[in-house]
Amino acid sequence: MVKAVRRRYMIVEVLSDAQVSKHEFTKSMFDSLLTLYGEYGASKTELRLLDYDRRKKQALISCLHKAVPTVHSALTSIRDMAGNRAIVRVLRVSGTIKSLKRKR
Repeated sequence: MVKAVRRRYMIVEVLSDAQVSKHEFTKSMFDSLLTLYGEYGASKTELRLLDYDRRKKQALISCLHKAVPTVHSALTSIRDMAGNRAIVRVLRVSGTIKSLKRKR
């Protein structure tokens, strides 16, 4: 029997003085994950950027449920994006996108 893939969804906030584009955020996110855990560790997370709101400086990310601590540590270790100082803060983690949007 095939097991269902259990995902977790995260809302993260990017705190930076400069505007951060979707591309810059994605690059920083994956670079941080690769630096900390390598290619093998990064592949085990199945990390995906689902949505990025540049105005609110928030992103919606999905990963496997067992990889939440790995992704959380990789995101919080980000200190700059495209040469500008930046901090990423995880606001909320949930099993469904619907509940994340309801609690925004």
